[in-house]
Amino acid sequence: MWVRMLLCTANEIYAKRFSEYLDKEFGDKAEVNVVLEMQEAFYFLESNEVDIALFDSNFEAELKKYSNSIECLSIVLAENMYETEDEMKRVFKYQRGDALYKAILELYSTYGKVRVSSKRAGEKGCKVFTFISSGGGTGCTTIAKAYAKKRAAYEKVLYLNLQCMNTEWLYSSEGLGLDDIIMALKSRRNILNIKLQSAVITNAAHVYTYAPCTNPLDLIDLNAQDIKNLMDGLKALDFYSKIIIDVGNQIDSKEIELIKQADSVICVVDNSEEEIKQFDKLYSFLSIIQKRDNLRIIRKLEIFKNKVMKNLESHYDEYHIKTGGWAPYVNKQNKQNGEEIIDRIVYSDSFESLGLSHGE
Repeated sequence: MWVRMLLCTANEIYAKRFSEYLDKEFGDKAEVNVVLEMQEAFYFLESNEVDIALFDSNFEAELKKYSNSIECLSIVLAENMYETEDEMKRVFKYQRGDALYKAILELYSTYGKVRVSSKRAGEKGCKVFTFISSGGGTGCTTIAKAYAKKRAAYEKVLYLNLQCMNTEWLYSSEGLGLDDIIMALKSRRNILNIKLQSAVITNAAHVYTYAPCTNPLDLIDLNAQDIKNLMDGLKALDFYSKIIIDVGNQIDSKEIELIKQADSVICVVDNSEEEIKQFDKLYSFLSIIQKRDNLRIIRKLEIFKNKVMKNLESHYDEYHIKTGGWAPYVNKQNKQNGEEIIDRIVYSDSFESLGLSHGE
């Protein structure tokens, strides 16, 4: 999605900072043209295709007179954070650059005439890692989060938890997250690309993610085509080096699509007798799906041994699957919380060979 903006402001310093930031951070997704007077803005809009026109609050009175003659979405850059009852669309002018950009996109996706652009992003070789497990309690989410946190120190990483009962950041005030994404997937409007950018949040470890959907049924209702559209949209952003998908132990049609989309499929296992039996069943299931749909699943499957001693467990050797990593057993008596356990794994050598056999 290529968004064309027009910024009308008499504040040349603000215009310079805004355009430089947009070019630096989102230059492959948006462009901004700057004019200093209202009359210049009308001339520009008459002769150029523009998706979003941004007007400094000094021009608001004049904008109200001629707003019906402007075909694109018009947004006022407000000096103060306040709400009004009129129909003008506003964003707070003085906020962090990424927050301002996301606020503009949110208004555009809701009120603008979103269109498909012929300008496309290049390929940067984004890798997709899908984390699965054959049973609950193996620590799949912990390992997926730890891997995301470790890689985020070096590159842009998206962690996407698609487990229906995920509750992390459920009460976040930063956006609707997956609710917005699911709405865009089901909408007939071409707004997915915009929502993928405007709904994303970052945590303290600089991992990009989305708040979980408030209604798990919405996530359950997604089908394989929805998932394919989602992954195509994320890759088309040309922004992330790695996309880490947390699936857990629920495997149906959309999870199979996530496995198909992955460059590496990491099954998190432990050394319990029950888990060994469950993995055998999962392995048989994936083998059947591979044969039925003529896919390459087993060759990109690797196991991650959680809660084990390094190089001492061999229960999974008979499957001739690469071991992508390991994490030691953490004694509950240590009273470590989830983040402390994740950090312990992050700063270990647990992931030194994960994904390497698949061209990382």
